[in-house]
Order: sequence, then C-alpha cells, then structure tokens
Amino acid sequence: MPYPEPAPRLHKRIHLLWKRLISFIHQCLRQVTIRRRLTTTLVILAIVPVSIMGVFTFTQTTKDVRDKVSYASIQLLNQVAKNIYYVNQRFESLSDYIMYDSMVQKALIEKDQITSWTQRVVNEHINEMLEKQFEILADIKTLMLFTPDGQVFYDIGYNRFRESDLQALYRQLEAHTASNRSRELWTHVKTINGDNCLVYARPINNMNDWSQRIGYIVVAVDEYLYSTFTYGDVTMGQGSSLFIINTAGKVMSTSDYRLQVGQFYPDPSFKDHLQVDAERLNGVFTMNRSIDSTEEPYLFVYTYSVFNDWFLVGSIPYNYLNEEAWKLQRDFIIICGVLLALSLVITLVISTSITGPLKRLTDETKRVSMGQLDNRIVDKGNDELGFLTHKFNDMVIQIKDLIVRTEEEQRLKREIELQMLQAQINPHFLFNTLNSLKWTAALSQADSVSNGLGALADLLRHTIVDKKELVTLRDEFRQLRNYVTIQKMRYGEFGINFDVDPGLYDIYVIKFLLQPIVENAIIHGLDTGKAERVIRISVRQVKVSQYMNTQGAFDTAAASKAMKDSPVLQIQVSDNGKGMDEETLRSFFTKQPKSHQRLANIGVHNVLERIRLHYGDPYGMQVMSRLGEGTTVTFCLPLILYISSAEQD
Repeated sequence: MPYPEPAPRLHKRIHLLWKRLISFIHQCLRQVTIRRRLTTTLVILAIVPVSIMGVFTFTQTTKDVRDKVSYASIQLLNQVAKNIYYVNQRFESLSDYIMYDSMVQKALIEKDQITSWTQRVVNEHINEMLEKQFEILADIKTLMLFTPDGQVFYDIGYNRFRESDLQALYRQLEAHTASNRSRELWTHVKTINGDNCLVYARPINNMNDWSQRIGYIVVAVDEYLYSTFTYGDVTMGQGSSLFIINTAGKVMSTSDYRLQVGQFYPDPSFKDHLQVDAERLNGVFTMNRSIDSTEEPYLFVYTYSVFNDWFLVGSIPYNYLNEEAWKLQRDFIIICGVLLALSLVITLVISTSITGPLKRLTDETKRVSMGQLDNRIVDKGNDELGFLTHKFNDMVIQIKDLIVRTEEEQRLKREIELQMLQAQINPHFLFNTLNSLKWTAALSQADSVSNGLGALADLLRHTIVDKKELVTLRDEFRQLRNYVTIQKMRYGEFGINFDVDPGLYDIYVIKFLLQPIVENAIIHGLDTGKAERVIRISVRQVKVSQYMNTQGAFDTAAASKAMKDSPVLQIQVSDNGKGMDEETLRSFFTKQPKSHQRLANIGVHNVLERIRLHYGDPYGMQVMSRLGEGTTVTFCLPLILYISSAEQD
C-alpha cells in the first residue's frame, strides 16, 4: 500500500505549478503588443467593475427599498389594526349591553315557560335598547339571540340569513366555544340579499351561575364598514391592497375587487406563510399573486389580531417597489454605454502616447548596442517615459566616462584603505604609550599618576575600540570607576557607593548610560563646602506599577496599562550636593554642556534621547532635586538578559 505524499512536498509542487502557470501567462501576454494589452486591459477594467457595481447597486437598492417599505407598512398595518380593534370594541360593548340585561337573562333562563306575550315584551325591550345605540345600528345588518339548542330567540327583523347558513353558524359557534380557543368567534356569512357580513358571535352565560350557558348572541356587521370606511382610504403604493383573512385562509374583508369575500384565498399555500409566535405578531414574505391570469411577484406584509383570530394583510406589487430601481438601472446602462465608447477613444489615445516613445527608445537601444554612442533621442515629455529617455541619453554619455570614473574610484579606494589602517594603528599606539607611562609612574612610585593613566587607557579602549552598543552593568560600572579615578585627580576626593542586586550585574544596558549623569554630579552637583561628598548608585528590579507609584513616571495611560505588571530595571544615581532650583531643573534636559567640561561629548539630554530611541517611549529617566539637599536621577529600563551577536556589533 503506497504511503501518502508528505505535505511539504505537496506544497512545493503546488508552488511550482503556480509559478509555471504565471510564467505561461506572461509568455502568452508577451506575444501580444503593448498597445493591444493596454487597450484590452483598460476596456476590461472599465466594464467589469462598473458592471459589478451596477448589479450590486441595483440589488442593494432593491433590498433597502424592500426593508424600508416593509417596516413602514408594518407600522401602518399596526395602526389600521388598532382602528379595527376600536371598531370591534363597539360591537363587543353592544353585546355586553344586551346579554347582561336582567330581563334578557331571565327570559333566556325561563325560555321554556315564557308565553308569547312575554316574548313580545322582551323583544320590545331589546328593540328599545338598540334604539339607544342608534349610531351602531347603521353598521349592523342583523342581531340575533339563540337558545342553547339552536332556536332563534330574538331577531332584529331585517337582512335575515338563510336557514342553512344559520344552522352552519350555530354548529360553528358551538364547536368554537367548546374548544380551548377564545370563546368569541369572528366569521363570515352572507345575508339573503347577498350582503357580506362579518359575524361576531359569543355565548351567553347565566350571570348567577357562570357555568350555565343560556344562549348565544350574534352580531352581523356590514363588511363595507371595514373595506370602505376603516381601511378603504389607506394605501401603501400604486397597485397595493389590504384584506382580512382568517387562520383557515378564508377572506373576511378586502379592498381588492379581484378577491372574493367569503371565499378561500386562491393559492392554498398562502396561509402557510402567515406565521406568528408569542414574540412576533407580524411578518413579511414574497410570493407570486395568482389572482387573475397573470402571476406577478408581490410583497406581503401582515399583522395578527389575537382578539379576532385573523390577519390583516397588505400586498404591494414588486413593479411598484422596483420602479425607481429599474429607472436607475436603465439610466445606468445608457451611461455605461456612453462611458464605454468614451473609454475606447481615451484608451487609444493613451496607448499611443505610451507605445510611441517606447518604439523610439527600442530603436535607439538597437543602435547603441551596435556601438553608435553619439545618437540622442529628443523627447519633451515629463512622464516616466520622458524620464526614461533622458536617463537613456545620460547613460550613453556615462558609458564614455566609465573607464575614467573606474580608475578614480580605485584610487580613492586605496586611499580609504590606507586611512582605515592608520586609524587602527593610532589607537593601539596611544594605548601602548599610555601603558608605558603607567608602568614608568608605578616604578617611580607615583601611584596616583599610575592609577590615573591606567584608568584613562582602559576608558579610551572601551570608548574607541569597543564598538558595542549594549554592555553589561558589570562593564559599565568598571568604566565608571575608571572615569571616577580620573576625575578624582582633578576635583579631589569624593565617595561613590554601589548598591546592586548580585543577580543584575549581567543585565545589558546601553553604553555610556551613567557616565554623563555622574559627570554632571561631579562638576555641578557636589558641594565643595561639605565634609563628605558622596555619589550613590543603586540598581533594583521592580514592577512598573510599583515604579509608577513611587516615582510618578510613565505619563501615558496606554504605556502604564500595557506594562503595569511587567518587571523593569530601576537605576538611581543620587548625590548629596547643592541640588537645583525649579528653573535649573527644567533646563536640565535641554542645556548643552560645553565640550571642555566633560570627558565625552555626550550630554544628559542625549542620554534620554538614546534611551527613547533604543527602548521606546515607555522607558526613560526622571530627575528630582531640591536646592541644598542633592539630586536623584532615576532610570527605568527593560530587563535584557541576552543579546544576539548582531546586536553586540
């Protein structure tokens, strides 16, 4: 069984195959002239992005319009649904007014014992009650009371229903109230005259014994009240319509003449799109509306009425929604055609301006390759080709002077090598001379002179020969002691104390970090009038948060947040000298000392700049001083335990 090929080898093969493919494409392109390549490329770049942008714009515009119309339509439907709810509340109040009347309650309870005269009295009483609700009667087609066994107890007397419709309505009402759903029923029934009615029906219970059902009340409302007066004037755009449909899919009311009230929606799958839950009582969907012979896509927006168990649906044709987008698309195509023709003309002009100078440059290159160095190309253009042509002319001139320039460079190179050799010899000669003087002074028992010459030689070797930028604290302290030895010969005796954690001697710091600070303390800080002049140097490892709390450094919030738990190196250089006032302290970093005042031409402000350049802004130093009490300089540096050979060099 063969083993699978290792992944690295497969990766190399894919990379090689990719390189070959790119090379093949380049070879094919190089067989075509630059002019044709430029023309084709510019045309493609003009058509493809514009086409993609056009499709994207059309799609996004259509989506945005749909979303905005959907949101606005849902808000409109919610308002219409509220209006319908308020209308329905009137009929619910009317039914309460009648069914909870004491005479009606008593008559329905004693329906088997009442006489015809009593029945007539009850009917007249109900008529009087209805006359007081005259403003509602105009919208009511009929009002009826049923006994529990389905017999008509009261009928308003006009716009009657067919007997078969009455029996069907009774069975539907009886089944509806027996289920777990709402005890109120909204349905559709036609009168004998063919008028569409929305029927509101509910059971009547005994007020003294609510478990006893004593009848039903039915209020038939003219459908015209909803389709004309309630939402008839509401429009969501050209070709849009509103209609009410129950959960079974039957149209209860509509402002669209193409839908038939009382009939099921023509597409049986329509009701499946009307999905609601406890958190969402409205929605949006798209489907083809096949009411008449044509099928057009429509945007349907709906909201559900919990009280009536029906949906208020709005339909908006996509032709209306996309009308502006299609106009934009048509204008976009026309503009693209004009721009394409214009781009072809511009492409030809631009390609000629490129290929013409290139052809002249190619012809001249052939002549130069044959040794004709006196020809020149005249090109007054200021573009890259003009620059290339001018440089080509300069190159021909430079070729003639190549031999002379080469000889001159060789001579200068030999001189530089000689100077470098001398630069190496002179320091060694100086160090050897200083060492000879040191031993001569030692033999003459001039110990101070011998120590000073030894320190000076070691310090100069560390300064001139050693080119390393980073040194250990151990080496930095050794050179600092050499420097102090030399300065004691000039400024007299003073003490220097070191307080260093033993584990920090091998930490790397930048060279000449402490010498300028100590030099400043010796020259300007130490008070010659004091009996004891001391410079103290302490080195500790602390956390940034601890350093911030004690020293107040790290002004930037970003640095303190990023490094608050990181360990850093803290070096403090203190003296008990004269100190500085606030004005002198402010100029401490900006004052440039004179070169004759210190051994090396490295100022305190240079030390701060070197720290920031080498380690970054979060690190640096701080100076605290009080007049007559001394000065303390605190460094904050990263802990560097190891450096590479490249960094050492």
